[in-house]
Amino acid sequence: MNQALFKKLSFDPINDLVPILLIERGPLILMVRSESPFKTVKDVAAAAKAAPGKLSYGSGGVGGTHHLSGALFEHVAAIDMIHVPYKSGGAAATDLMGGQVDMMFEQMYAAMPSIKSGRLRPLAITSKARSPLFPDLPTMGEAGFNGVEVLKRWARPVSTASRC
Repeated sequence: MNQALFKKLSFDPINDLVPILLIERGPLILMVRSESPFKTVKDVAAAAKAAPGKLSYGSGGVGGTHHLSGALFEHVAAIDMIHVPYKSGGAAATDLMGGQVDMMFEQMYAAMPSIKSGRLRPLAITSKARSPLFPDLPTMGEAGFNGVEVLKRWARPVSTASRC
């Protein structure tokens, strides 16, 4: 992502780094607090179209998968929302539960406890297919927003200069 976010890098992420261990790979879930009036992704998009720049989404920082998932959703849905970056996904989720932000995209495993406890309501998942962990949760494509497919991947890279 750095190549798309920064004009100049001091390294070439394609040729100078090599992944050595896949640590994480999984979809994100678009979720709202349980008291939210939004029951579907289309509800969110309709509200955002009716009041551009009013709805907000939290993320664990600028330029990460969660932030860019929200930006992708804005682009595909042709809506305008406010991005509220936090220092961590946990801080964003806390403010989501408290009503300070309207929604967020979160990794499935991190979202599960709050969803299962009923504190947050999932609206859709960013994978191509439904998850066996949430079989009733539609994909963003099924919800009417084709192209909002995101799998967070995080690999531990090593510099090619230090490889043996």
